[in-house]
Amino acid sequence: MSDSTSKRPAVFIEKMMPVQVLNEQVNFEHGGNPFKGLHRWYSRKPLSFSRASVLASLLPADITMQEFEYLLGLVPGKEVKLYKTPPNSVQIKKVHDYCEKVWGTRTPTVLDAFAGGGSIPFEAARYGLNVLASDLNPVAVVTMKAAMEYPLKFGPDLQQDIDKWVKWVGDEAEKRLAEFFPSLPGETVQYYLWAHTVVCPNCESIVPLSPNWWLDKSSSAIKKAQLAAIKPISNPDEKKVDFDLVKGKKGNGSTIITADGEYDPDIAVTISRSVGKCPNCHNIIEDDVIKSQAKINGLGHQLYAVASKIGNNYLTF
Repeated sequence: MSDSTSKRPAVFIEKMMPVQVLNEQVNFEHGGNPFKGLHRWYSRKPLSFSRASVLASLLPADITMQEFEYLLGLVPGKEVKLYKTPPNSVQIKKVHDYCEKVWGTRTPTVLDAFAGGGSIPFEAARYGLNVLASDLNPVAVVTMKAAMEYPLKFGPDLQQDIDKWVKWVGDEAEKRLAEFFPSLPGETVQYYLWAHTVVCPNCESIVPLSPNWWLDKSSSAIKKAQLAAIKPISNPDEKKVDFDLVKGKKGNGSTIITADGEYDPDIAVTISRSVGKCPNCHNIIEDDVIKSQAKINGLGHQLYAVASKIGNNYLTF
């Protein structure tokens, strides 16, 4: 019995892939995926690998590695970050030419039935290919519509509408929330920092729970010698914990250099691995005690810092 099924030509992905080059591209992409601003998707695939997978599944096996890397958008001897470098018109035309040769159509349909974060359909759309994408999770579907379907459907006018309504929402929210964020002249309160609290079963002090007391340890804070953290101060007489604001330049390890010496916000923790510690009596508060208080009375809360913005520049505490 003869097999009447037509055999397709071999494709590039069945022969080889530039894995080392793509690994370098993934390093560039950390934190830079354009979908991140829409919705965090923990299994989102790197755009560079997704682009390579799409092209390698469509292009013929007999093209050279040099040609494949060119169609990806790589330039010999030059640092190119693929995730933010769309293909140019010449590269797109060449891909379409190859597709016509292999598949009998210049724009074959790329199907991703479980597209998740949308990296594969996004890269396929960048090359002007037909794309069908879906997912069981409705959040993924909405994210892909916002990232791909609507921009392609409505064009540049969509950006104007988005800018208009984002500004309206921001202005309206600022107006309605103004009474809850009273600010001094020249500053704007951005947010309040709170800690859940429990009652120490040994000394009955109110214990704020925090795995660290950092406020700002960013690279810019290090450069400005303006590392900021909170230092819990024991107050057993009033059965509570007070706070001091600590600012200074970076010391050894994770410490801040202050007038009183070095302070480590990672050491003065009051909870770690679900187990608490009272700063007043140093009693260990087991996780079952914390859970019990949370179930019976609910966890308390304590304000420990206020973040404000000075002008349009930086946060201060």
